[in-house]
Amino acid sequence: MNIVVFTEGKTDRKVYKAWIPFVNNQITSVDRIEEVSHDNYALILGYGYPSYFHDISAVIQQVNSHGNIDRLVICIDSEDKTLSEKRQEMTTFLSTESCNSCVFVVYQHFCLETWALANRNVCPANTNHQSFQTFKRFFNVLTHDPENLPAYPLKNWNRSQFAATYLKAMLQASNTHSTYNKPNPTPLLNRKYFQEVLLRHTSTSHIPSFAFFLNAFV
Repeated sequence: MNIVVFTEGKTDRKVYKAWIPFVNNQITSVDRIEEVSHDNYALILGYGYPSYFHDISAVIQQVNSHGNIDRLVICIDSEDKTLSEKRQEMTTFLSTESCNSCVFVVYQHFCLETWALANRNVCPANTNHQSFQTFKRFFNVLTHDPENLPAYPLKNWNRSQFAATYLKAMLQASNTHSTYNKPNPTPLLNRKYFQEVLLRHTSTSHIPSFAFFLNAFV
């Protein structure tokens, strides 16, 4: 199977490059669409909403020109929209496009950090990390679905900003030497972290949008 994967940010691209082989180790990464030949995937970077609509159109043209792509996977955040609203928006957009390959849309509801917050193994039960304790009292991601994380009015953060800051605090609380930020998602890139996210998804009703990611690469 040959796959082209469009991600809307550099963080997502790095995490997907690590996680895709954990879902399907039969496909290998190449740098460009032109290099896709047999059981390959190429990761193509976009530059966020709403400019990524233009980027997706360009990728669809490349996929059609290549002619040997089985699947185009489009990975986007739902951000402040409901999942239903985001799906409708993408359905409307894709109805104006013509892609010769099968199109899968991975809806990260509401951002990739939402999934990462589902790792209960890295989330410490007891810690002196002040920010993490404050966030946990406000919304405990150990027991509540991270996809239900609200905005954080005390800092005027939207829910995506809160998720990223919460994740950074959670990882620091677990390991003072662990650093997470958008340019550096290194703590998420190992198999153990992925397996904990997968376990949360399969053993609870939490992070249901993670199924979009899993289904896109089987």
